[in-house]
Amino acid sequence: MYINGYSGGRQLAWLEKELRSARASKDIDWIVICMHQVMISSATAANGPDLALRAAYGPLFDKYGVDLVVCGHEHDYERSLAVRGVVPGSVTLTPNPSQTALDVIDSAHGTTHMVLGGGGVSGITNNSFTTDDADGHGHHSAYVQMERVGKYNSVKEQETAIWIGVRDAEHPYGFAEFTVDPGRHPGDMTRIYVTYYNIITPTGELSVFEKFTLQRRRSDGGNGHH
Repeated sequence: MYINGYSGGRQLAWLEKELRSARASKDIDWIVICMHQVMISSATAANGPDLALRAAYGPLFDKYGVDLVVCGHEHDYERSLAVRGVVPGSVTLTPNPSQTALDVIDSAHGTTHMVLGGGGVSGITNNSFTTDDADGHGHHSAYVQMERVGKYNSVKEQETAIWIGVRDAEHPYGFAEFTVDPGRHPGDMTRIYVTYYNIITPTGELSVFEKFTLQRRRSDGGNGHH
């Protein structure tokens, strides 16, 4: 992270308090985190994943069952598989996929990360997604910021990005639409239907790039807590 430790732990304490309260509430089903920098990214022209963010926030997201993390910072569209915990022994704290599904995701068992940085900038990064075969099984690499060196430089470590889900390498601009179905009765399934649209330049026409669904049990049914 660019600035770290300035609050003396108060920011993390506040975040944990909010997450604990939300997950314990029978009136709250979905926990969505909006943050600027990213814990997942496989674009080499961007800053990439940040180890400090993974170390600080990852355990809290796992502990309190965060459903979705929405980020910016990188100027592209990418989303992860649902992840929970880290790959054992990983120096980069590589997020460990808990599911392989890309269309319907049970968010009670893993957090989906979305990079939504296509709002309209000239410095695009979708043309720098990794395409190597890092482990011989089709998994690409990512380059994780391990520490900052000055304002613009960092020390990076390569990891096998087994968490990669979907990436839009063709179009840099777009936005996501989220529609929530709360269910009708206590304990029903509640769902978030997500559609990601490309903005086709220079005309501005919209094209659906992908659709997927997050689902979990409502918290008022007595079986939706962690």
